[in-house]
Amino acid sequence: MSDLNDPRPPEPARPLSDEEEAVLARLEADLAQDPGPEPEPAPPEVATRPGPRPRTLLVQVVVVVALAVVLAPSAAVGAVIAVVVLAGPIAASLWALRGTAGSPS
Repeated sequence: MSDLNDPRPPEPARPLSDEEEAVLARLEADLAQDPGPEPEPAPPEVATRPGPRPRTLLVQVVVVVALAVVLAPSAAVGAVIAVVVLAGPIAASLWALRGTAGSPS
């Protein structure tokens, strides 16, 4: 017993006309003569730094702290906002810089 969800078998393809067979034969002959362009070599790998430079990190921290202090109702609230907002990115940057402490910049 067949299930209603079973796909129906595909219908057989129609036979090719003489013109279609001739075109396919020409294409096959052309492809056999022309192997195609040479593959391009892979691009060289670019060395990347694992994290930002410490100076860039310092500038980012100073800008966020200054904006938080200026835009918050009081300096204390601004400082708390800055610490909360920057805790994650600072920790991630320090974690990335941890591995590059001995290497030249």
